[in-house]
Amino acid sequence: MDTDINLLTKINMKAIQSFRSDNIRPALESFGGPSLLKARIMLMALSAASIARYYPDFSYITDDAGKYMAEECKFPYTEIVSVGNNFDSSMLFWVHSKFTAYECKKPFLHFDNDIILWNPLPDRIHKADIVALHGESFMWPHYEMWIRDCEKAIPELLQVKHLWAPYFTNHAPINMAIFGGNDTNSINKYASEVLEIIKGPLKSLRHVDLEKISSKVHLMPIVEQLWASYILQSKYNKQVTCVLTEHEYTNKVPKEDVKFTHFHGSKLYLQNDPKGLIKVNYQIEKHLKAINPEFYSAVNKFTSSPTNIDSIIESTALSEGGNMIRIAPYNSHEDTDEGLKVYLEGDSKLAMTSPEAQKLVFNYAKSAGFNTHGLNKFVAISEKISNTETFSQRGYWILLPTKWNKNSIRV
Repeated sequence: MDTDINLLTKINMKAIQSFRSDNIRPALESFGGPSLLKARIMLMALSAASIARYYPDFSYITDDAGKYMAEECKFPYTEIVSVGNNFDSSMLFWVHSKFTAYECKKPFLHFDNDIILWNPLPDRIHKADIVALHGESFMWPHYEMWIRDCEKAIPELLQVKHLWAPYFTNHAPINMAIFGGNDTNSINKYASEVLEIIKGPLKSLRHVDLEKISSKVHLMPIVEQLWASYILQSKYNKQVTCVLTEHEYTNKVPKEDVKFTHFHGSKLYLQNDPKGLIKVNYQIEKHLKAINPEFYSAVNKFTSSPTNIDSIIESTALSEGGNMIRIAPYNSHEDTDEGLKVYLEGDSKLAMTSPEAQKLVFNYAKSAGFNTHGLNKFVAISEKISNTETFSQRGYWILLPTKWNKNSIRV
């Protein structure tokens, strides 16, 4: 696909992506390592490869684990910047990396890691002061509900409510899967305001058990997309240019000058459709290989495992109802010198080591208060425990506290 590099260079528009790795570190250090994250990393890779075709100045803002992953996979960034071991805030703020990127002094566009560009964005976007993907006024009833839920679940938010309460009549949040522009002064001020709140009044959330905050998933749209509207549009009186109008987005109106795929909604839908997910993952790998074969090979190598995780995932997804497994109903876990042992029962060792089983164990450990433990190895117990075929086998997973160390990744 032809690219007008001269135009992009002339308008001096930098592309940026960012990534906070906290929530994948347990998986990176678990049995199977990066292979358990293959679909996610492949999607991130295709996103980066598609954007790199059109933006010769392309930066990545991340932490040490994210930097290691990007370098091993040969992501096509011209610059990879790590803030260190982690971002200085609660994992609740998974958008912290995005706000660090928004402090860029050069005109830029930030792309989420699930945006695939099929064509360069139109010139009107590269010339705009402030850019967002589309408005979300049609989502206002949801935002109202999220605000109420978050204020109830997270009392700390009330300490800073006075900072945005004057603009509450603005019911026009903006989707920021693509965000940036030429008015970096206003964008930098917006990023600084939010980061001061995250690092200041809300810093205590680092010690909150995330499992006890039922509305945690919906805090980020408020912090990013609603506050962006309040601060940029209401407080600074800035006009936001959208890649798509709300009408175009909600009615899927085709536009000749805008061709991209945003996987956000698709990812959520496909979680309940494993067969469809396998087909989508195949297409993602196919497109990545076509765009950049060398890049694809590096990602494929990084996400390979001595165990054939891919075949286990496929056989699990295509089976009728998946594997029969459960956490042992008695003596479910014990904290030992070897590590946390979580006991499983199932119809076979294959079932108890499947991705389905690993997810079950990982979630059980979190619910039992072991929030930072990752799976290390599985130990089968040889004796048969039941006369039924369904839960006739028993074994346990050993989980260890995770501390990022690139040498512990199993590739």
